[in-house]
Amino acid sequence: MRQQPVEPFDLDWLPIAADVDVRGWTGHGIIIEATRRSYIDKVLPLKVPVVNISSFMHDPPVPSVLPDNVAIGRAAAQHLIDRGFRSLAFYGVRDWALSDLRLQGSLEVATAQGVPVAQHLRSEEHTSELQSQ
Repeated sequence: MRQQPVEPFDLDWLPIAADVDVRGWTGHGIIIEATRRSYIDKVLPLKVPVVNISSFMHDPPVPSVLPDNVAIGRAAAQHLIDRGFRSLAFYGVRDWALSDLRLQGSLEVATAQGVPVAQHLRSEEHTSELQSQ
């Protein structure tokens, strides 16, 4: 089946596209690294399929292709425990899905083996401040 061309639309609002010229784009679908719901809300009216590839949000409203963040946390904790570490710390961002899930996996492995995990979760606002420095 031949796809019909779509009208060009402007994606200049995307922060990741600041240095990419997307004017005149006539694609048929969007792969988006949506770190905020508002990013998805802006592309939904374009009436093209959208797939999210970001683990930042809990329950994104579009189909997503994501890594297994719980397994990543488990593997990281097990790696350190296998090397003899008996006290771990987890640093992440509060309310980011990827941090929550990786912490969950880390805690599963560490708790099962009697290894304490200190949790250090910073706010998203603090993270943004650090990235701009």
